[in-house]
Amino acid sequence: MLEPDRVEEDTGRAEVRQIFRISKVGNVAGCMIIHGRIKRSHKVRILRKNQLIFTGNIKNIRRVKDEVSEIAEGFECGISVEGFNDFEEGDILQAFEVKEIARKLKK
Repeated sequence: MLEPDRVEEDTGRAEVRQIFRISKVGNVAGCMIIHGRIKRSHKVRILRKNQLIFTGNIKNIRRVKDEVSEIAEGFECGISVEGFNDFEEGDILQAFEVKEIARKLKK
């Protein structure tokens, strides 16, 4: 059995506009979704001045006070990322999902 190929597919981008410091939670990035959609199940790359500084999992997404599973382009939300609290205004969150594609033998 061949190992499947893993392909990363970009799904959305968000710009950090403000940082919220919440006790017992850590820092939450107040974001504007500038392209696509971001789902809680996606992974995220954090870019600062076009340099990759962190890759990890989204912990949660909040719209106003409600936790949501996804958010679309044009909306504002709060995003927290597992293992990362060092957000700065202007950071870009690039969401992606990893898809596994079955490999086939060529005849």
